[in-house]
Amino acid sequence: MCRSVEYYETLLRIPNVKLLSTNENPFEIIDKSQLIATSGGTTALEAIARDKPVLLFGNAWYRDCPGIFKIGSIFAMKDFWKKYPTINMKQEDFINYVEAITKGCFRGLGDYPPDNYPIDMVENSDNLLKTILPVLGIYK
Repeated sequence: MCRSVEYYETLLRIPNVKLLSTNENPFEIIDKSQLIATSGGTTALEAIARDKPVLLFGNAWYRDCPGIFKIGSIFAMKDFWKKYPTINMKQEDFINYVEAITKGCFRGLGDYPPDNYPIDMVENSDNLLKTILPVLGIYK
């Protein structure tokens, strides 16, 4: 949706890179993988939930999740490969991360909600204000 055909053609020129059909079962692919590399997207969280380490080349909101290795330089990549043989994924760490996010979140959207948004404007506004105003010291 957001990348050109040329982008994928360039990827295919990289040795050992294969593109899979969108009809493939992503969970089977993750289960057969040793690790997942991505620029972002839900595949990373799906991999962590299945005890697979993730190389993250982007800046996703979940970048601090245990098992995510942020790769922003060649040095970070080399450091990852030094650690890779000793990585011990623990599903408990992922579960704790998800629970912490769930407890720290609210229902709402920081932008104008689209038609058919699952909560009404009053609840959305109230939830946003309850989150923002205490930070500003205006509301407790």
